[in-house]
Amino acid sequence: MTLVDLASAALLAAGTLALVLAGIGSALPRSPFVRLHYLNLASMVGAPLVLAGVVVRDPSDWFRLAVIGVLLVASSPAASAATARAVTRSRAGGQEPAS
Repeated sequence: MTLVDLASAALLAAGTLALVLAGIGSALPRSPFVRLHYLNLASMVGAPLVLAGVVVRDPSDWFRLAVIGVLLVASSPAASAATARAVTRSRAGGQEPAS
């Protein structure tokens, strides 16, 4: 087993662990806002680690994987904010809550 294989396996294992913990964590709490935090863990930590592990193992498609990673990391905070805002609006009866 080479150093590249070890690095790839470590990145894949860490990413998979983060994704599994985020999945389990998002299933437990009742609050949708706490669930959003766990889902952000998956998209901001788990998925990029898995992508990095794949790039280390097979660097031939590095550009595609880099684009996927950048789009995922760039869009995740906006998607979480929009989801939190929608939940807040639905709890307020469809109106914008007072700040």
